[in-house]
Amino acid sequence: SRGIDWLKNYQTLQIAKLRHAEMAPKADPWKSHADNMDACVFQVLADVGVMDHAMRDYLYRDRDHLSIYGKALYGLGLQCRGEEEKLSMIMRNLSQYVVQDEENQSAWLNMGNGGYWWNWYGSEIEAHAAYLRLLCTVEPKGQLASRLVKYLLNNRKHATYWSSTRDTALCVEAFSAYLSASGEDRPDMTVTLAYDGQMRKHVRITPDTLFTCDNTFLLTGQEIDGGKRKLVISRTGNGPLYYTAYLSTFTLED
Repeated sequence: SRGIDWLKNYQTLQIAKLRHAEMAPKADPWKSHADNMDACVFQVLADVGVMDHAMRDYLYRDRDHLSIYGKALYGLGLQCRGEEEKLSMIMRNLSQYVVQDEENQSAWLNMGNGGYWWNWYGSEIEAHAAYLRLLCTVEPKGQLASRLVKYLLNNRKHATYWSSTRDTALCVEAFSAYLSASGEDRPDMTVTLAYDGQMRKHVRITPDTLFTCDNTFLLTGQEIDGGKRKLVISRTGNGPLYYTAYLSTFTLED
């Protein structure tokens, strides 16, 4: 509660600065537009039920001054308080930065942050995580959200995490929101793997076994013959199926 009070006082001071800038002549202290920190504070306060309409309107007025990350945070705050009209505009603004890769079935945001990438609001990973959380509230089962998940997964810098504990935590939070909103945390399916026409794996996946099922199929040594091999993955039931193939370096000879 003390943290919320501090943020409310901070926001009140920023609103006063913005109002001072509208005076003639300007009164000290003043600032010309709402910024990314204002968007961050606005989102946190909106998440706990605090909405200042003056800051809401200043951020909307000055949305072109916000980074992509700032726009996503502002959008999350608007969504928390049911500001559908303004949220719709922010979603349209953000969609202008979306790039889709049809071949890889992934999507990302063209950040264009060459001049401020080192600032917190220039973080590529955090911005994508915030945008994914926003999509989870607006269109969780849309194609864009799933493609954004794939982009983030493919762009881990260290195999199991991203650049820091901070952006990794934000990605995990966004993925959790996506799993819940899209229904992917409630699978009910059976997966079979056939290798050269012979069934080699049969797995039942439900909400109870989502994180404990045997999800690895490993072939080593003499199990791999020369020539072309065929692996067929089949699914019955409900829920999406993701797979990743890892191939060690070796030579096959007929």
